[in-house]
Amino acid sequence: LQKNLITIYGKGKIDRVISTFSEYRFPLYDDPVSGGGASPAAPVTSSPKELVKTANRHRDQSTNSKSAPLTPFISLGIHHILIGSDHIAFLLGILLIVRNLKNLIWVVTSFTLAHSITLLLAALGLLSLPAGITESLIALTIVWIGVENLFFPHPGGRWRITFLLGLIHGVGFAYTFEATGIAGWDLILATVSFNLGVEIGQMLILVLVYPLLLLISKSTRLDHGTVRYGSWFLILLGTYWFLQRTGIL
Repeated sequence: LQKNLITIYGKGKIDRVISTFSEYRFPLYDDPVSGGGASPAAPVTSSPKELVKTANRHRDQSTNSKSAPLTPFISLGIHHILIGSDHIAFLLGILLIVRNLKNLIWVVTSFTLAHSITLLLAALGLLSLPAGITESLIALTIVWIGVENLFFPHPGGRWRITFLLGLIHGVGFAYTFEATGIAGWDLILATVSFNLGVEIGQMLILVLVYPLLLLISKSTRLDHGTVRYGSWFLILLGTYWFLQRTGIL
């Protein structure tokens, strides 16, 4: 994969991307307590809750601002999508049969709109599902995408099923906001900021993967093999996650 990316983008750019993600840092925000100076960049930890704690701490310390700091939630959204293997698998599964740029835009837009709706509803407490059920359903969305790639490949209409399945993923995103103590207008702003971070993370993946898929599509045999074996892998992976999350395994 790295060799193919180097072929497309050049070794210098890929080395910079790898270096960036190996020591990923997110800028925070101006600290109103210390007079507006920028606080030092914070490393992403294995627990995204640290970013939420940072946002809440600075919100509580701030006496001049009525809104929660937003940048940490953008960082949290980026972090969430980049470490969310199930969300990445779903996104890659969608891209396997989408080559046309217009179809890609429709698919990405429908997924964004869908998970934005349920993310906001769940964050506001208007929609609630047990985490175990939601995570199991997310695993099944990956299985379905693999099945659809193999037996019902319709790239032009993929945005419809992507919208429906994206509604489930939005509920999964919302669990990040548990125990933050954010309410009212701050919750809406934080949710929008988190969603923006998710979109940034998705675009990073798309920018890297889509050109590679276009390169693969130049070879019909290689393209068919990628779709076939990639889809079967998604079916097996999603099935494993489903059995694991339902307690069967």
